[in-house]
Amino acid sequence: MGFKKFTKKGGKAGGQSGIGPRVSLRKSGTVGVNNAAVSEYFDGKDYVELFNDAVNQKVGLHPRDDETEDSYKVRKSDREGHGGQINCRAFLREYDIVPEKTTRYKASWDEDQELVVIDLTDPDHVYNSN
Repeated sequence: MGFKKFTKKGGKAGGQSGIGPRVSLRKSGTVGVNNAAVSEYFDGKDYVELFNDAVNQKVGLHPRDDETEDSYKVRKSDREGHGGQINCRAFLREYDIVPEKTTRYKASWDEDQELVVIDLTDPDHVYNSN
């Protein structure tokens, strides 16, 4: 059969993977935002307010350029092609949505609500490790 060369999907490590904007909920109590989501939704926005829709099992992230009493800092990576994270353990615990394993969701923009929305009933990927 022979060797087949592995080709990186996005060029640089941690770069655009071509999967589009994704948000991950982590067991550690953080929310990961991939590079595509940071570029599309958090350009110039360093803070986020978080919303929960328990009935429809959705989470909303409202990107902000200013800090508010209820906002969290979006810690963007200094490494090119990497996304960011939000340390929001209290939010995840309050609504009992801390996952057993890191779980990734497709992120979409809700124009009416001005929120980045993830549907907790439709995970994109569940990682084997935490």
